[in-house]
Amino acid sequence: MTLSIKTNILSHAGMFIIFLIYSSFSDAACQENNVYIKPTISELQFASSAAGKGGMLSSAWHEATIQLSCTDMPTGVGAQYVYNYFMKPTYAGSSTSFEGQNYALWSTSDPDIFIIASIAKPDGSFSSITSSEFDKTIKISKPDANKNIQEPIRVRIRYLSTKSSLKPGLKVINEIPLLVGVVSGSGVACTARPGGLTDCYSRVSPVVISPASFNVNRVSCTLDAPALVKLRPLNISSLPSAGATVEVASFQLGASCNKSPVAYNVYYSMTDVNTPSNTSNNLTLAALPDQASGVALQVLDDGKAVSFGFKGSLNSIGMMATTGGIKRKMLNVVYIRGNEMVKPGKVNAGVTVTLAYE
Repeated sequence: MTLSIKTNILSHAGMFIIFLIYSSFSDAACQENNVYIKPTISELQFASSAAGKGGMLSSAWHEATIQLSCTDMPTGVGAQYVYNYFMKPTYAGSSTSFEGQNYALWSTSDPDIFIIASIAKPDGSFSSITSSEFDKTIKISKPDANKNIQEPIRVRIRYLSTKSSLKPGLKVINEIPLLVGVVSGSGVACTARPGGLTDCYSRVSPVVISPASFNVNRVSCTLDAPALVKLRPLNISSLPSAGATVEVASFQLGASCNKSPVAYNVYYSMTDVNTPSNTSNNLTLAALPDQASGVALQVLDDGKAVSFGFKGSLNSIGMMATTGGIKRKMLNVVYIRGNEMVKPGKVNAGVTVTLAYE
């Protein structure tokens, strides 16, 4: 009889314990308030100077923290918890490399502008989100003695353009739902995956990127150079053999530029007026009735002959500060003797100068 009574009590106690565990899972909950990534103007400095070249528009990561705050979480010895996340933007179908990691490109409301995203791992380092990571997990800490989980998960994004030429003007990026997530644990049913996250263990804060707007400005510089450079007279004896050079003039080349959110390099290139296709170091002399022959003109930049033609012939004037201003460089003009006999006469040549920025 005593044995029979003990068996009944143990059976009843077992049922009671199972009921408590079920109740604990049912009452467990995590917060559901939206978390916003709010890009600032100071974090979008690159965007203002992106006209004509595209590339990275964010000068810093735009970041927010999901503060997991879950209560009444089961604390069994084998309890394991993870944060599952699912990306919401449209995958653009391509990727890019940045800071040594590969990132998926996600579409925005502007067809020329995309975002890349990463999420922090438990060790604090960030892992890029790639196109294959539509549903991934991050292991999180176990509940404390009060059955609570308090854990931050950092998420960050950057804007960029894959266009080699981004048109100037105001860019407005609408609000972007970035990701949604759930906390799930071992032994807890999560019957639906990304398409039905409401059926999972506990939803947590969706991450949303707030609307952002910025101006893409075209860098503006004005060329400062003389319209005419006079060459001093020269005696043929000053050029005794082929390849000999003599300086006959010097002039300043400058660029006057407006303010910019970021510093940038100012470059120039020169094109031969008489032969625009010329890519050598020697200018073509204009055809004149009493034209000299056997010599050519070169423009020297720090002692090096300038190559003509735009492609592959950019030369630096200097780095322009964000305040703008004027940068100048002194150039020299020399005669150079060719292999043929030198014939005295007049010399006339010309260049057009193009400014470029980076």
